[in-house]
Amino acid sequence: MSRSGRVGGFAVPLGLFMLVGIALWGWNAWRLVRGRATPAVVVSSTVDRSSGRSGTSYRPAVEYRYVVGDSEYVGTAVLPGRGEGRGRGWAERIAARYVPNDSTTAWVDPRDPSNAYLVRQPSAGVLLMIAAPLAVIGLLLVDGSVGSRDDPMPPPDPAPAGPGSWVVALRDPPAREANAVARAAGRWRPAALAVIGAHVVLVAWCAADEPGMRETLAAAWRATFGDGFFVFDVAVLAGAWWYVARRRRAAARTAARVRGARVLLDQPAVRIGSAVSAALQPMFASERAALRDATLTLEHETREMPSGKVRHRDAHAPLDAGGGATEATSAATYVLPAHAIASSTRADEAPRTAWAFVARLRFTDGHEATLRFPVRVHAASATG
Repeated sequence: MSRSGRVGGFAVPLGLFMLVGIALWGWNAWRLVRGRATPAVVVSSTVDRSSGRSGTSYRPAVEYRYVVGDSEYVGTAVLPGRGEGRGRGWAERIAARYVPNDSTTAWVDPRDPSNAYLVRQPSAGVLLMIAAPLAVIGLLLVDGSVGSRDDPMPPPDPAPAGPGSWVVALRDPPAREANAVARAAGRWRPAALAVIGAHVVLVAWCAADEPGMRETLAAAWRATFGDGFFVFDVAVLAGAWWYVARRRRAAARTAARVRGARVLLDQPAVRIGSAVSAALQPMFASERAALRDATLTLEHETREMPSGKVRHRDAHAPLDAGGGATEATSAATYVLPAHAIASSTRADEAPRTAWAFVARLRFTDGHEATLRFPVRVHAASATG
Protein backbone atom coordinates (compact mmCIF):
# COMPACT_ATOMS: atom_id res chain seq x y z
CA MET A 1 0.00 0.00 0.00
CA SER A 2 1.35 3.43 -0.91
CA ARG A 3 1.78 6.13 1.67
CA SER A 4 -1.11 8.08 0.22
CA GLY A 5 -3.29 4.98 0.65
CA ARG A 6 -2.29 4.65 4.29
CA VAL A 7 -3.03 8.35 4.81
CA GLY A 8 -6.51 7.87 3.36
CA GLY A 9 -7.12 4.84 5.55
CA PHE A 10 -6.38 6.81 8.71
CA ALA A 11 -7.84 10.13 7.58
CA VAL A 12 -11.36 8.78 6.95
CA PRO A 13 -12.11 7.62 10.54
CA LEU A 14 -10.30 10.65 11.95
CA GLY A 15 -12.33 12.90 9.69
CA LEU A 16 -15.59 11.26 10.83
CA PHE A 17 -14.56 11.66 14.47
CA MET A 18 -13.75 15.32 13.79
CA LEU A 19 -17.15 15.85 12.13
CA VAL A 20 -18.83 14.59 15.30
CA GLY A 21 -16.76 17.10 17.29
CA ILE A 22 -17.71 19.91 14.89
CA ALA A 23 -21.40 19.01 15.25
CA LEU A 24 -21.19 19.02 19.06
CA TRP A 25 -19.21 22.25 19.11
CA GLY A 26 -21.68 23.83 16.68
CA TRP A 27 -24.63 22.82 18.87
CA ASN A 28 -22.79 24.27 21.88
CA ALA A 29 -22.11 27.50 19.98
CA TRP A 30 -25.75 27.69 18.81
CA ARG A 31 -27.02 27.56 22.40
CA LEU A 32 -24.52 30.24 23.44
CA VAL A 33 -25.53 32.59 20.64
CA ARG A 34 -29.30 32.07 21.11
CA GLY A 35 -29.32 32.45 24.89
CA ARG A 36 -30.98 35.63 26.26
CA ALA A 37 -30.00 37.08 29.65
CA THR A 38 -32.74 36.54 32.21
CA PRO A 39 -32.68 37.36 35.98
CA ALA A 40 -32.64 34.23 38.14
CA VAL A 41 -32.39 33.26 41.82
CA VAL A 42 -30.17 30.40 43.01
CA VAL A 43 -32.07 27.75 44.98
CA SER A 44 -29.25 25.29 45.73
CA SER A 45 -25.66 24.64 44.67
CA THR A 46 -23.59 21.48 45.09
CA VAL A 47 -21.36 19.03 43.21
CA ASP A 48 -22.50 15.71 41.76
CA ARG A 49 -20.11 12.76 41.63
CA SER A 50 -20.38 9.95 39.14
CA SER A 51 -18.19 6.88 38.60
CA GLY A 52 -17.72 4.81 35.50
CA ARG A 53 -15.22 2.66 33.63
CA SER A 54 -13.16 5.74 32.72
CA GLY A 55 -12.98 6.88 36.35
CA THR A 56 -14.75 9.39 38.55
CA SER A 57 -16.03 12.71 37.23
CA TYR A 58 -17.66 15.68 38.93
CA ARG A 59 -20.32 18.11 37.72
CA PRO A 60 -21.63 21.33 39.24
CA ALA A 61 -25.29 20.87 40.26
CA VAL A 62 -27.14 24.15 40.63
CA GLU A 63 -30.90 24.68 40.85
CA TYR A 64 -32.31 28.12 40.03
CA ARG A 65 -35.63 29.83 39.34
CA TYR A 66 -36.39 32.40 36.67
CA VAL A 67 -39.47 34.01 35.15
CA VAL A 68 -40.27 34.41 31.45
CA GLY A 69 -43.52 36.21 30.71
CA ASP A 70 -46.10 35.03 33.22
CA SER A 71 -44.47 31.67 33.85
CA GLU A 72 -41.87 30.62 36.41
CA TYR A 73 -39.33 27.97 35.51
CA VAL A 74 -36.83 25.88 37.48
CA GLY A 75 -33.50 25.25 35.77
CA THR A 76 -30.81 22.70 36.57
CA ALA A 77 -28.47 22.97 33.58
CA VAL A 78 -25.27 24.80 34.47
CA LEU A 79 -23.32 24.51 31.22
CA PRO A 80 -24.60 24.90 27.65
CA GLY A 81 -23.24 21.43 26.90
CA ARG A 82 -25.27 19.04 29.03
CA GLY A 83 -23.61 16.25 30.97
CA GLU A 84 -20.08 17.66 30.86
CA GLY A 85 -17.99 16.43 33.79
CA ARG A 86 -14.36 16.92 34.80
CA GLY A 87 -12.26 17.05 37.93
CA ARG A 88 -13.56 17.83 41.41
CA GLY A 89 -11.76 21.15 41.69
CA TRP A 90 -13.24 22.37 38.41
CA ALA A 91 -16.78 21.46 39.48
CA GLU A 92 -16.35 23.02 42.95
CA ARG A 93 -15.08 26.30 41.50
CA ILE A 94 -18.18 26.64 39.31
CA ALA A 95 -20.57 25.63 42.09
CA ALA A 96 -18.95 28.15 44.49
CA ARG A 97 -19.93 31.00 42.15
CA TYR A 98 -23.63 30.33 42.84
CA VAL A 99 -24.69 30.87 46.45
CA PRO A 100 -28.26 29.91 47.45
CA ASN A 101 -30.71 32.87 47.51
CA ASP A 102 -28.29 35.04 45.48
CA SER A 103 -29.39 36.71 42.27
CA THR A 104 -27.70 35.59 39.05
CA THR A 105 -28.24 35.52 35.30
CA ALA A 106 -29.67 32.58 33.41
CA TRP A 107 -29.35 32.32 29.64
CA VAL A 108 -32.67 31.24 28.21
CA ASP A 109 -33.65 30.02 24.77
CA PRO A 110 -36.36 32.48 23.62
CA ARG A 111 -38.17 29.76 21.66
CA ASP A 112 -38.11 27.30 24.55
CA PRO A 113 -38.03 29.16 27.90
CA SER A 114 -37.64 25.89 29.81
CA ASN A 115 -34.23 25.46 28.18
CA ALA A 116 -31.64 27.52 30.09
CA TYR A 117 -28.11 27.41 31.49
CA LEU A 118 -25.92 29.54 33.77
CA VAL A 119 -22.33 29.51 32.50
CA ARG A 120 -22.00 31.29 29.17
CA GLN A 121 -18.73 29.68 28.18
CA PRO A 122 -17.88 27.50 25.13
CA SER A 123 -16.70 23.98 25.90
CA ALA A 124 -13.01 23.49 25.22
CA GLY A 125 -13.50 19.83 26.11
CA VAL A 126 -15.65 19.42 23.00
CA LEU A 127 -13.05 21.39 21.02
CA LEU A 128 -10.55 18.62 21.79
CA MET A 129 -12.63 16.29 19.60
CA ILE A 130 -11.76 18.61 16.70
CA ALA A 131 -8.19 19.61 17.60
CA ALA A 132 -6.78 16.12 18.28
CA PRO A 133 -7.86 14.42 15.01
CA LEU A 134 -7.03 17.57 13.04
CA ALA A 135 -3.48 17.49 14.43
CA VAL A 136 -3.07 13.83 13.42
CA ILE A 137 -4.51 14.51 9.96
CA GLY A 138 -1.94 17.30 9.51
CA LEU A 139 0.91 14.91 10.31
CA LEU A 140 -0.50 12.26 7.95
CA LEU A 141 -0.98 14.75 5.12
CA VAL A 142 2.61 15.99 5.30
CA ASP A 143 4.11 12.51 5.72
CA GLY A 144 1.91 11.23 2.90
CA SER A 145 3.19 13.98 0.62
CA VAL A 146 6.65 12.44 0.66
CA GLY A 147 6.96 10.35 -2.49
CA SER A 148 5.87 6.77 -2.25
CA ARG A 149 8.49 4.02 -2.13
CA ASP A 150 6.37 2.05 -4.59
CA ASP A 151 7.15 3.32 -8.08
CA PRO A 152 4.31 1.83 -10.18
CA MET A 153 6.67 1.26 -13.14
CA PRO A 154 9.96 -0.67 -13.05
CA PRO A 155 12.97 1.66 -13.39
CA PRO A 156 15.00 1.73 -16.62
CA ASP A 157 18.53 0.47 -16.93
CA PRO A 158 21.26 2.98 -15.99
CA ALA A 159 21.85 5.69 -18.62
CA PRO A 160 25.28 6.44 -20.14
CA ALA A 161 27.26 9.02 -18.14
CA GLY A 162 30.44 9.27 -20.18
CA PRO A 163 33.11 6.74 -21.13
CA GLY A 164 33.03 3.69 -18.87
CA SER A 165 30.30 4.90 -16.49
CA TRP A 166 26.50 4.77 -16.20
CA VAL A 167 24.17 6.84 -14.06
CA VAL A 168 21.14 6.03 -11.87
CA ALA A 169 18.82 9.04 -11.37
CA LEU A 170 16.82 10.00 -8.29
CA ARG A 171 13.47 8.29 -7.80
CA ASP A 172 11.76 11.66 -7.38
CA PRO A 173 13.29 15.13 -7.69
CA PRO A 174 13.55 16.69 -4.20
CA ALA A 175 11.95 19.87 -5.56
CA ARG A 176 8.81 17.92 -6.48
CA GLU A 177 8.67 16.39 -3.02
CA ALA A 178 9.16 19.81 -1.38
CA ASN A 179 6.31 21.24 -3.43
CA ALA A 180 4.04 18.37 -2.39
CA VAL A 181 4.85 18.94 1.29
CA ALA A 182 4.23 22.67 0.86
CA ARG A 183 0.83 22.02 -0.74
CA ALA A 184 -0.18 19.68 2.07
CA ALA A 185 0.91 22.22 4.69
CA GLY A 186 -0.96 24.96 2.85
CA ARG A 187 -4.18 22.94 2.95
CA TRP A 188 -3.89 22.03 6.62
CA ARG A 189 -2.78 25.27 8.30
CA PRO A 190 -5.90 27.33 7.43
CA ALA A 191 -8.05 24.59 8.98
CA ALA A 192 -5.99 24.67 12.20
CA LEU A 193 -6.25 28.47 12.34
CA ALA A 194 -9.99 28.33 11.69
CA VAL A 195 -10.57 25.90 14.60
CA ILE A 196 -8.77 28.06 17.17
CA GLY A 197 -10.02 31.31 15.60
CA ALA A 198 -13.68 30.24 15.72
CA HIS A 199 -13.38 29.26 19.37
CA VAL A 200 -11.63 32.52 20.33
CA VAL A 201 -14.32 34.56 18.53
CA LEU A 202 -17.03 32.66 20.41
CA VAL A 203 -15.24 33.26 23.72
CA ALA A 204 -15.02 36.99 22.95
CA TRP A 205 -18.71 37.07 21.96
CA CYS A 206 -19.76 35.51 25.27
CA ALA A 207 -17.43 37.61 27.43
CA ALA A 208 -18.59 40.86 25.81
CA ASP A 209 -22.00 40.52 27.49
CA GLU A 210 -20.50 40.75 30.98
CA PRO A 211 -21.53 43.94 32.87
CA GLY A 212 -18.06 45.48 33.27
CA MET A 213 -14.48 45.34 32.00
CA ARG A 214 -13.29 43.36 35.02
CA GLU A 215 -16.04 40.80 34.57
CA THR A 216 -15.38 40.63 30.82
CA LEU A 217 -11.68 39.90 31.32
CA ALA A 218 -12.46 37.33 34.04
CA ALA A 219 -14.90 35.53 31.74
CA ALA A 220 -12.40 35.52 28.87
CA TRP A 221 -9.70 34.17 31.20
CA ARG A 222 -11.93 31.35 32.49
CA ALA A 223 -12.82 30.33 28.93
CA THR A 224 -9.22 30.28 27.67
CA PHE A 225 -6.23 30.12 30.03
CA GLY A 226 -8.42 29.23 32.99
CA ASP A 227 -9.65 26.17 31.14
CA GLY A 228 -7.03 23.44 31.03
CA PHE A 229 -8.73 21.84 28.04
CA PHE A 230 -8.30 24.94 25.89
CA VAL A 231 -4.60 25.18 26.73
CA PHE A 232 -4.24 21.50 25.84
CA ASP A 233 -6.14 22.03 22.56
CA VAL A 234 -3.79 24.85 21.59
CA ALA A 235 -0.75 22.78 22.60
CA VAL A 236 -1.89 19.85 20.43
CA LEU A 237 -2.37 22.01 17.33
CA ALA A 238 0.81 23.99 18.04
CA GLY A 239 2.82 20.77 18.24
CA ALA A 240 1.39 19.57 14.93
CA TRP A 241 2.04 23.02 13.40
CA TRP A 242 5.69 22.85 14.51
CA TYR A 243 6.13 19.37 13.01
CA VAL A 244 4.46 20.37 9.72
CA ALA A 245 6.66 23.49 9.46
CA ARG A 246 9.76 21.44 10.30
CA ARG A 247 9.02 18.89 7.58
CA ARG A 248 8.33 21.65 5.06
CA ARG A 249 11.61 23.43 5.86
CA ALA A 250 13.57 20.17 5.67
CA ALA A 251 12.07 19.30 2.27
CA ALA A 252 12.77 22.80 0.93
CA ARG A 253 16.36 22.74 2.18
CA THR A 254 16.99 19.35 0.58
CA ALA A 255 15.54 20.58 -2.72
CA ALA A 256 17.68 23.71 -2.62
CA ARG A 257 20.87 21.83 -1.82
CA VAL A 258 20.78 18.71 -3.95
CA ARG A 259 20.72 19.99 -7.50
CA GLY A 260 21.15 16.71 -9.38
CA ALA A 261 22.49 13.95 -7.17
CA ARG A 262 23.06 10.62 -8.92
CA VAL A 263 24.75 7.26 -8.49
CA LEU A 264 27.51 6.25 -10.93
CA LEU A 265 27.98 2.57 -11.86
CA ASP A 266 30.79 0.78 -13.67
CA GLN A 267 28.46 -1.31 -15.86
CA PRO A 268 25.28 -0.72 -17.85
CA ALA A 269 23.28 -3.62 -16.36
CA VAL A 270 23.08 -5.00 -12.81
CA ARG A 271 22.61 -8.77 -12.49
CA ILE A 272 21.86 -11.27 -9.73
CA GLY A 273 25.02 -13.06 -8.55
CA SER A 274 27.35 -10.37 -9.91
CA ALA A 275 29.24 -7.44 -8.40
CA VAL A 276 28.81 -3.76 -9.27
CA SER A 277 30.89 -0.74 -8.32
CA ALA A 278 28.85 2.32 -7.32
CA ALA A 279 29.54 5.81 -5.96
CA LEU A 280 27.36 8.79 -5.10
CA GLN A 281 27.87 12.06 -6.99
CA PRO A 282 26.05 14.65 -4.85
CA MET A 283 26.27 17.73 -7.17
CA PHE A 284 25.38 20.31 -4.54
CA ALA A 285 23.84 23.64 -5.49
CA SER A 286 26.02 25.86 -3.30
CA GLU A 287 29.09 25.91 -1.07
CA ARG A 288 26.81 26.35 1.97
CA ALA A 289 25.63 22.78 1.48
CA ALA A 290 28.76 21.38 3.13
CA LEU A 291 28.54 17.61 3.41
CA ARG A 292 29.68 16.04 6.66
CA ASP A 293 29.25 12.43 5.59
CA ALA A 294 27.18 10.24 3.27
CA THR A 295 26.51 6.53 3.15
CA LEU A 296 25.18 4.36 0.34
CA THR A 297 23.54 0.95 0.54
CA LEU A 298 21.82 -1.26 -2.02
CA GLU A 299 18.36 -2.24 -0.79
CA HIS A 300 15.55 -4.41 -2.08
CA GLU A 301 12.04 -5.18 -0.91
CA THR A 302 9.28 -7.55 -1.98
CA ARG A 303 5.67 -6.43 -1.60
CA GLU A 304 2.32 -8.08 -1.98
CA MET A 305 0.21 -6.46 -4.67
CA PRO A 306 -2.18 -4.70 -4.78
CA SER A 307 -2.16 -4.33 -0.97
CA GLY A 308 1.47 -3.15 -0.92
CA LYS A 309 2.20 -5.09 2.27
CA VAL A 310 5.95 -5.71 2.72
CA ARG A 311 6.83 -9.40 2.55
CA HIS A 312 10.60 -9.00 2.72
CA ARG A 313 13.12 -6.15 2.92
CA ASP A 314 16.90 -6.37 3.01
CA ALA A 315 19.93 -4.07 2.66
CA HIS A 316 23.29 -4.97 1.08
CA ALA A 317 26.34 -3.06 2.23
CA PRO A 318 29.50 -2.87 0.09
CA LEU A 319 32.19 -5.50 0.52
CA ASP A 320 34.57 -3.33 2.51
CA ALA A 321 31.91 -2.00 4.91
CA GLY A 322 32.27 -4.74 7.52
CA GLY A 323 28.50 -5.09 7.85
CA GLY A 324 27.78 -1.35 7.63
CA ALA A 325 27.76 1.38 4.99
CA THR A 326 30.87 3.16 3.73
CA GLU A 327 31.48 6.70 2.53
CA ALA A 328 29.12 7.07 -0.42
CA THR A 329 31.23 9.41 -2.53
CA SER A 330 33.98 6.77 -2.85
CA ALA A 331 33.44 3.88 -5.28
CA ALA A 332 32.60 0.63 -3.50
CA THR A 333 31.70 -2.86 -4.67
CA TYR A 334 28.24 -4.31 -4.03
CA VAL A 335 27.60 -8.04 -4.47
CA LEU A 336 24.11 -9.23 -5.36
CA PRO A 337 23.57 -12.68 -3.76
CA ALA A 338 22.77 -15.57 -6.08
CA HIS A 339 19.57 -16.28 -4.12
CA ALA A 340 18.29 -12.72 -4.56
CA ILE A 341 15.22 -11.99 -6.69
CA ALA A 342 15.41 -9.87 -9.83
CA SER A 343 13.39 -6.67 -10.22
CA SER A 344 9.80 -6.98 -11.30
CA THR A 345 9.31 -6.04 -14.93
CA ARG A 346 5.59 -5.23 -14.81
CA ALA A 347 3.78 -2.69 -12.67
CA ASP A 348 1.08 -5.25 -11.73
CA GLU A 349 3.43 -8.13 -10.99
CA ALA A 350 2.61 -9.86 -7.69
CA PRO A 351 4.57 -10.17 -5.53
CA ARG A 352 6.65 -7.24 -6.72
CA THR A 353 10.37 -6.79 -6.05
CA ALA A 354 12.09 -3.41 -6.29
CA TRP A 355 15.78 -2.49 -5.89
CA ALA A 356 17.33 0.89 -5.13
CA PHE A 357 20.54 2.56 -3.99
CA VAL A 358 19.71 4.54 -0.85
CA ALA A 359 21.96 7.46 0.09
CA ARG A 360 21.80 9.04 3.54
CA LEU A 361 23.38 12.50 3.73
CA ARG A 362 24.35 14.56 6.76
CA PHE A 363 25.38 18.19 6.41
CA THR A 364 27.62 20.27 8.66
CA ASP A 365 24.65 22.31 9.96
CA GLY A 366 22.84 19.16 11.17
CA HIS A 367 20.43 18.82 8.23
CA GLU A 368 19.87 15.23 7.06
CA ALA A 369 18.39 13.85 3.85
CA THR A 370 17.67 10.41 2.39
CA LEU A 371 17.76 9.97 -1.38
CA ARG A 372 16.50 6.92 -3.26
CA PHE A 373 17.87 5.81 -6.65
CA PRO A 374 15.82 2.92 -8.09
CA VAL A 375 17.76 0.51 -10.29
CA ARG A 376 16.64 -2.49 -12.35
CA VAL A 377 18.30 -5.75 -11.33
CA HIS A 378 18.26 -8.50 -13.99
CA ALA A 379 18.22 -12.25 -13.49
CA ALA A 380 21.53 -14.07 -13.58
CA SER A 381 21.00 -15.19 -17.18
CA ALA A 382 20.36 -11.66 -18.39
CA THR A 383 22.96 -10.00 -20.58
CA GLY A 384 24.17 -6.42 -20.88
